[in-house]
Amino acid sequence: MVKVCVVKSCSSRREDKGQIESYPVSFFQPTTTTRLERWSKALGISLKTRDNICQFHFKEEDVKMYDKIVIGDTIHLHYLQRKILKEEALPTRKHQFELNSELLQEQQAREDQFVKQQQYKKTKQQQPKEEPLSQEQQHEQSEQEIIQFEEQPKYEIQDPLNQDDQLEQTEQDQHFVEHQITEIIEPIAEIKKNISALPPCWLYIDKPKEIEFMRLDPTSKQILNHIILKEDLSITVVCSNNERKALDEKIVSIDEVYKYLKSVEKWPLCVGTQFEEKRYSDDCKGVVFGDEAYKRHQMNPRCVSCRVLRLLFQKHGTS
Repeated sequence: MVKVCVVKSCSSRREDKGQIESYPVSFFQPTTTTRLERWSKALGISLKTRDNICQFHFKEEDVKMYDKIVIGDTIHLHYLQRKILKEEALPTRKHQFELNSELLQEQQAREDQFVKQQQYKKTKQQQPKEEPLSQEQQHEQSEQEIIQFEEQPKYEIQDPLNQDDQLEQTEQDQHFVEHQITEIIEPIAEIKKNISALPPCWLYIDKPKEIEFMRLDPTSKQILNHIILKEDLSITVVCSNNERKALDEKIVSIDEVYKYLKSVEKWPLCVGTQFEEKRYSDDCKGVVFGDEAYKRHQMNPRCVSCRVLRLLFQKHGTS
């Protein structure tokens, strides 16, 4: 299924197909209540949680497009197929940046070189084997090569000052590319090693291949929020009915842990059916998030299961 940006004036709908295939455009969805409200207001559009907004409507510094890996003195940039968006990012109707043309040209040059190499190998395989040259033919070939060499234009040796200028320009270009890059993605082992302060009422459990974070009610000691950070840095929510739901989000560094946990605290808690006969559905998730989030603010938020059960009570006139 082809994704299309919900902004009707978006030029990504008309981009060159070849470029999109080489550099897939990422789309983001307002899957939380906060994002839905803020993004709808920013765009002036009544959005739905499944609406797609392409990466170009956000600020360049808010979209992580590259991983930076330093090996020795060399910086390797790896273009991410799936971009990562900052929590506070806001879209606009107009594009706020374009793909870096220098990186596109560099990638295209590498692809062209690879194609040429493959074509050369194929041509060599198809050519008939040449007969060995006679001594006289070898002599004539050597003379021809000398003539060709003499006819080649001579190049002047570059002045050392110009080389320094070029080096400085290269460093500036590299800095220009790096401004698009946020922090290097840290493995979960690094995050485990550096966990220190968590928001109030939060605790964590270190497990072999994951970290569990739980927020407790300070009075009842009941679990209010429960999330798991997986080995691949993806996030899974553990609902109050023990159902687990994977989110299309990641925590990629220790610096993001505190901020993300604070955002989880804003998830609305399900108030249930508010009927004494059955206060909560057996499938109640405890919180309202993701696809179940409301489009507008609700005084009494409910998960889908409790909404359905409440409607049944109302239909049968239970009070």
